[in-house]
Amino acid sequence: MARPPARFPMEIEPLRLEDEPCLAGVSPRIRAGIRIKSGLTINGQAYSRALWEHCQQTAGCCSVEWIRRKVESLADASDMGADAVVVCLGYGSSLIPELRSLAIKCVAGQSIDFVRRSDGPVNDLSCSLLAGKYIAPLRDGGRLRLHCGATQEHGNIEDLVRREADMERAKQELMPELTALYPELSTDSWVPTNPRYGIRALANRENEGRLPLCGLLTPSTSSNSDVWVFTGLGSRGLIHHALLGELMAKAVIYQDPGHLPDELQRSALFEHSGPE
Repeated sequence: MARPPARFPMEIEPLRLEDEPCLAGVSPRIRAGIRIKSGLTINGQAYSRALWEHCQQTAGCCSVEWIRRKVESLADASDMGADAVVVCLGYGSSLIPELRSLAIKCVAGQSIDFVRRSDGPVNDLSCSLLAGKYIAPLRDGGRLRLHCGATQEHGNIEDLVRREADMERAKQELMPELTALYPELSTDSWVPTNPRYGIRALANRENEGRLPLCGLLTPSTSSNSDVWVFTGLGSRGLIHHALLGELMAKAVIYQDPGHLPDELQRSALFEHSGPE
C-alpha cells in the first residue's frame, strides 16, 4: 500500500487508478495520481446564480440591485454617487484607461463539452481529472456531460476581445491531450458541443506564484469615490473569491487597505503599495 504524502496528509492522498471505479475509462498508461480529499467539481454558472440569489436573500434591510451599464473609465463609475467603487472586471480592468499600467497579462481560453450519443455504459467517469488539461463530469438533470479545457491563446487584449469561440481551433489544441487522458473521447460515443470562449486576467508571476491584485487606488481627480481594484484572479477565481471578497469588504467598509495582504497590493497605482 502506498504511504500517504509526507506533506499535506490531511488534504491529499495517493491513489492507484485501477483501484478507483470513479475513474473508469482513464488511460491505462496513467497508473497513479493524487486525490484532493475535499475537492469539489463546481458548475460555475449554477454557482454564480446561487451566489447572487444568496446575496439578495441575506441583504436584510439593505437594497441589492444588478444594474447593467457601460463603463469606459473611472469617471463613468464615479457618477453613481457611491461612497466606494470596487473594480472587479477581470480582463476588463485592462481596458479602463486609468488602469492600463496594472501588471496584468490577458490570455484567452476555450472549453468544449462532450455529450454521449446514447446512454452508454454504467461505469461513466464520475470525478474530475486534472493533468495539464481538465475533464469535469457534470450532470444536467440525469444526463452526463464532460466539460473539458482549456486552450491558451495569447495576444494583445484588443485582438482577444474580438475573437469568438472556434470549435475547430479548440479541438485542434485540446483533443491530443484530452484523448491521451481519456481515450473514449476519440470514439463516436461522444459528441463535442457548446464551445465557450473567455479571457483570463493573470497577474505577474512572483516568488509566491501568480497572486491577485487587490488594493485602493491613489486618489484621483477622475473619481469622487474611493476606488478599489480586485483583479488578476486568472483561472483561480473559485479558489480566491470568497476569502479575498471578505477581506476586500472589510477594507472597503473600514476604508483601510491594511485589511488586505501586502503581497496583493504590489502596484504603484495603489495607495498602500505592497513589498517590492
